[in-house]
Amino acid sequence: MGRIYRTAQGRELDIEKIKLQHEEVPALGNMRVNARGDQLGPGGRILRTREQIMDEHYKTRPSTVQNRPTDGPIPTRNRRADDPIPTSSKRTDTFTPGDLTVDAQPTPIPTEKEAAEAETGLKGGLARAVKRAKDGSEKKGLRRI
Repeated sequence: MGRIYRTAQGRELDIEKIKLQHEEVPALGNMRVNARGDQLGPGGRILRTREQIMDEHYKTRPSTVQNRPTDGPIPTRNRRADDPIPTSSKRTDTFTPGDLTVDAQPTPIPTEKEAAEAETGLKGGLARAVKRAKDGSEKKGLRRI
């Protein structure tokens, strides 16, 4: 007997019992199997049981252990002891750190707050709003300060 569940309406359900009652019913979809996993033929007749399908699967399945070749020497790279070990695909003679200058760096884009401070020359929110209202540059309508 499986575990019994109680629904929100107070009914009791035994899921295992329901599964056993309906295991011969064809499953939905296009696989042509029933709820148990048996392969079905025309008219819902069982062609192969799930045990036959699993036996066939495990008999024809290739071995999961891979055979690694053990004969022959392990290939190594032949290099002289005084050769430098390559660490990157870039050549060191094409790039020098002195190529970068301070002028070559991009200038940062100012934020909205920094742009507003540069425009009015004032930092405070209230002072900036008062100056814009006097200049007439304030847009009509509501504005959050």
